[in-house]
Order: sequence, then structure tokens, then C-alpha cells
Amino acid sequence: MDKTNAIKNNADEPRISNSKQPLIRTMSEDIETLKHSLSKTKLASKNLPPKNLPITPPAPVKSPQAFNEPPFVPFANKQKIVTEPQKSGGTGQLKTVFVRPEDNLPPIARLARQKTPASANLIPKEERTPAYRPAGLAGARPQVSSQSLVNKTESAPLPTGRQASSAFQKILIAALLAAFAFSAYYFLKPILNKPAVAPPLQAEIPPSLVADAKNMSISADLNSGLMLSVRKYLEDNKNRADVYGASRLIIKNTDGAEILKIENLKDFLGVNLPTGFLEAVDKNYSLLSFNYPENNYLRLGLVFKIVKPETIGQEASSWEPAMLGDLSPLFLGTPASYDPSKNFASNTYLGASVRYLSLGEARTALNYTIDKNKAFFMIAASKEDIYYLIEKTAKNQ
Repeated sequence: MDKTNAIKNNADEPRISNSKQPLIRTMSEDIETLKHSLSKTKLASKNLPPKNLPITPPAPVKSPQAFNEPPFVPFANKQKIVTEPQKSGGTGQLKTVFVRPEDNLPPIARLARQKTPASANLIPKEERTPAYRPAGLAGARPQVSSQSLVNKTESAPLPTGRQASSAFQKILIAALLAAFAFSAYYFLKPILNKPAVAPPLQAEIPPSLVADAKNMSISADLNSGLMLSVRKYLEDNKNRADVYGASRLIIKNTDGAEILKIENLKDFLGVNLPTGFLEAVDKNYSLLSFNYPENNYLRLGLVFKIVKPETIGQEASSWEPAMLGDLSPLFLGTPASYDPSKNFASNTYLGASVRYLSLGEARTALNYTIDKNKAFFMIAASKEDIYYLIEKTAKNQ
């Protein structure tokens, strides 16, 4: 068909008024539209869930509400109608006041939206949790107003400078006390841990060789000055009952563990005993004091137990020339004059042979004797004292 015929055919078709569309509607356009809709429907069906699945309706969302409060209806009472009083000569008007949604929320919901105060941690636990709940409301939460929480938070006292200074002083004092206790323990530890030293055993006192003689103990340092200590002690206590008259002296060291031995008489008292004489007598001896203050008389004496009677006489005779010098400390400083031309003389008392050397003073002479049984050897500074010793030793036989 040529162009001229086509224009003619188009001109012959009926038209609606001035519209350019043809009056007769064909279905070709509808078919095309339907095909396009079906293609879209197939694509959408691919994303649908599988058929025959159980459908569970979603649970209704409940907003938190406090105990004894009306249920919360979102955005209810959004506008509050306030009626103003009618003015004279006019009609009543309705005034609408806008209320914020936050003001219509329950107290707990409003607190949740508010910012937590910075000092909320200062509220004690016992203040935030009620101590008592009624029996009927055991599972209910206590109502807490935001204003009470704010008041309690604001009323919590903050540490001041004075309180901080007081706490620092307490810490400093505690540290000083701990340091002092540690120092005391450190320095006293050797003393506290030092093993206890048992006191020394007391020396055993040997039996007296003179019957009925009182015992008088003297504690002193056992050294070369012992004789001066003994003399001073006797002079200071001459009126005591245990010192007056004839008494047996027991000289101990200061801790009482040792008694003056016979071999130490020379070193500590200045009394020299020959070696042969020491071999003829026993180690046990008795030292006596004779104190008579009314006569201004203070002397010492010695008693030994003989172990070799066959040699004791010969040893004594050989000792006579040096006896006065060796036994002079027994006189305790009593003045005496010695005449070298005179020798020892003899007499007898209760069967004992007494040898004496007069020294030119009344009641002053060097005496020694061996009892008749040759059991004791006795030395004294006067005749009265040697006679006393003979009498007392005789009772021990």
C-alpha cells in the first residue's frame, strides 16, 4: 500500500470530536498491559513464604506501668481542653493547652527518660531499697518518686577539706604506730628470743667441823681484796646476833655457785699454807670469826680435819719459823710486837697439846694445836679462842 492510500484510510476512520484518537478501541493494548502485570506478579511470588505455615499473631507490646496506675494509652489526652470562665457580655470560649507527651507518662517511664544524676552512686543501698514490704504486696515494686531520689542525692554529704585532713592524720598515725611496733619487734627480737638462762646451781655447803657454831654467809667477789671485804662486813655487823661471838664463815661468790676453797686461801685471804701441810689435811675446812665488841675484839680462826696423823706433827714443827708471817691476816690488823728471840711454848688443854707464840699484847698470841685423837688441827689468835675450838671439836668425835 502506498502512502496516499494510507492517509486516506486514516482519514476515513471516525474520530471523537477533536481528539486525535480513533473512535474504535482495539484489544491489543489491553493484552500488552495484562502480560506486563502477570510478569510482575510472578516475580513477587518468588519472595513469598512457604504455604501452609502456622501464623502466630505478634504479642501486644505493653508499656511499663507502676502499681495502682491507670494503663498507659500512647498519645492520649494529647490536648487538654480548658474552659475559661465566661466573661461578662460574652460567650464561653474553649482554650486548647498543648501537653507534652513526657508529662503524660507514668512516673517510672518519666524517670527512665530523664538523665541519671551524676551523684546517683552516693545513694546508700538501704535507702534505695525499702526495708519493709506489706505481706499482701510481696511481689510489688515500691513506688519511688523522682523528687525523693533527687532530694536524697542532693542531701548526701560530700567530703570537705577538714574531713580529708582528719582522714590523712588518722592514716599517718596508724603508719607511725605500725613503724614503731616493727622497730620495737626488730630490736627486741634478740632479747625476746634469747633462751632463758637457768640460774647457777647453788654450791653445796660442807658440814661444819665445829659443833654448835652459827653459820654466817658472806657473798663477795673472790679476788685478792676478799680479806678487806670480810673485815668490813664483820665490823659493820658486829652487833648482829649471828655475827656476835664465834660464828662459822661461809664465803661464796656473788652468784652463790662457789665457796672459797682451801687452795684459794692464799690468793684471796693472804693465808699461806705449806704444801706438806695441805697434803696432811682434808679439803674440807672451817673458817671462824670471833667477835666481841665490848672488848674491841675481832679475830679469825681455822680448823682442818687431819687425814695423815703420822706426818701432821712433823709438818707443823717445820712450819713454826714462818707460821706467824703466813697466818698474820687472821689477826685482822690487830697491833702486835714480835720478839724473834722468843720461840713457841707449850701447854695442854683437855688432852690436847697447845703450842703458842706470845706477841706482847693481852689476849693476843698465835696458837695451834692437835687434839688428843689427832683428828683436828686448829689455829687461833688467842688462848681463849683455841680453848673454845678444842671444846667444840671434841663434841664431833
